[in-house]
Amino acid sequence: MAWGEGAIALLAPWGIAVAVTMVLAWPHIVLLRMWDPDDYMRLMEVRDWIGGQSWFDVTQYRLDPPRGFAMHWSRIVDLPIAALTLLFRPLLGDVLAERVALSVVPLAILLGIMAAVMVAARRVGGRPAALAAPLLVACCPPILFQTMPMRIDHHGWQTMMAMATVAALIDTRALRGGLLAGLAAAIWLSVSMEGVPMVAVLFGLVILRFIIGRDDAGHAARLQGFAAAFAGGAAIWFLVAHRLSAWGHTECDAMGPAWLALIGGGALGAIVAARGFAGPSRLLRAVPIMLGTAAGLTAFLSVAPLCAAGPFGALDPVTRGFWYEHVLEGLPIWHQSADMQGMILAFPMIGLGGLALGWRKADGSDGRRQWATLLLIAGAAFVLSLLVQRTSAVAHGFALPGAAWLLARALDSVRRWPRMPTRVIGSSAAILAASPLTAAGIGGALIGAMAPAPVGQGDAIAYTCAKGCDRWSALDALPATYMLSSLDVAPSLLVHTHHRFPASGYHRNAGPLRRTITAFTGNIDATRRMMAARGMTHVLIDPEAEEAQVYIKAAPHGLMARLIAGHPPAWLQPVALPGSPFRLWRKVA
Repeated sequence: MAWGEGAIALLAPWGIAVAVTMVLAWPHIVLLRMWDPDDYMRLMEVRDWIGGQSWFDVTQYRLDPPRGFAMHWSRIVDLPIAALTLLFRPLLGDVLAERVALSVVPLAILLGIMAAVMVAARRVGGRPAALAAPLLVACCPPILFQTMPMRIDHHGWQTMMAMATVAALIDTRALRGGLLAGLAAAIWLSVSMEGVPMVAVLFGLVILRFIIGRDDAGHAARLQGFAAAFAGGAAIWFLVAHRLSAWGHTECDAMGPAWLALIGGGALGAIVAARGFAGPSRLLRAVPIMLGTAAGLTAFLSVAPLCAAGPFGALDPVTRGFWYEHVLEGLPIWHQSADMQGMILAFPMIGLGGLALGWRKADGSDGRRQWATLLLIAGAAFVLSLLVQRTSAVAHGFALPGAAWLLARALDSVRRWPRMPTRVIGSSAAILAASPLTAAGIGGALIGAMAPAPVGQGDAIAYTCAKGCDRWSALDALPATYMLSSLDVAPSLLVHTHHRFPASGYHRNAGPLRRTITAFTGNIDATRRMMAARGMTHVLIDPEAEEAQVYIKAAPHGLMARLIAGHPPAWLQPVALPGSPFRLWRKVA
């Protein structure tokens, strides 16, 4: 495939996607309305860093003051946003420079995802599949949502690194592919430990190919490269991003010493096996890897035994029941809406079918091995997406090369039809049939017709007030103070006002989370005493938020229920917020 041909095939669909998403996101860009609370929190993290907060400190000090709210996010995601903001400030001013950065960075990530999918498709399906792949990415709903302008959460980064890892793993140059895949996997987990299950699958497949493969030199080189780059990259980034004191402490939700010990043990065993045991005995190849992994796992459990239960294992029942179990992105498919279920299921199954058919029709053992590798990876990601909704974008990404191969074959068949009108109709039909957007729509309609799915509390922020509604100005005009507010609305309040708030939905801060939930659902006099003890002067609620309905359902006589019903306790006095859907009360006793 010529460079110019590939560039056009990549940039044309990307340009169309940019145009469409910019139109859809324009109101969000103009009004600085992010897509969900995590986007607001990411923006605050970048602003605080640009404003002078330490590179090593990602605490949000306007939540749970004066201690601040512990965060676990990576500076990798902050870097391009901050860099572009500072780059454009002299030319555009503070406000416009920030909007440009918030728009350009996710769209650049979309281009990176398209490029990685294109490379993966070419390595299994050849030139025709590579040319078709970017077109399918451009109409893939879960990937497009994670890369919309103003969508600066880490999910786009995870999808890009996932696709880069897989594209590198099926590189025919084994050592180069292993090194690049290991580096991408290290960045992936440094961005978020949500990728641990899939990275474990990928590392396991590299090991399996080494143990059972016949091309000992190639498999050994790939394994060495992956293990060295993965462990080394993760350790180097941790050293760069953390103070030396962080080496003595591990959190389950972010890269740390215990995780590095686990990765290092497995990587060391893999390197020893690849360098010294790449002989005819499969058992001998496996022994060093098993010993290294066992040593790493022992160290991991010794240093951080609580991490065996996962990052949310220590949540108390109140926080888990009122917050964690209502975060849709972390829930399985049977808790999702019919539309979401259709999106999760339909297109990955098409892609898996394409990968399976490509494997059957591949020529030679090398080609079949590449198809099989991608099929196993995509299958594992699909199963994971059924259990955790936020992994759907990665599952779609892994399925895209298979769908691109199917589309390329269909277009090749249509091209042989004798009449031009039928070729145009046939090509259009093939593109529609292979489109993730079509699959999601049909799948959602079918599932919705059979049985509507239960819907829990959503993550996205609803903007239902009338056109011209100003949610934040009246609130921001008040003197800075400490307000009790619900969890999901707090990040947007941090961005648009100068006030302080007790908590938001981030699990490291179990105490403030539980206090806030209990304040709205527990004893009202206890809430008054808690506010007095902590210096809170106001109560703010968003009656439109689904979180409010969760509290009302659980506590029909609690503070949230009384406030929305218009029956506040005597110690709260209403404060007018002209033009805003928020409701505010001042504590008077």
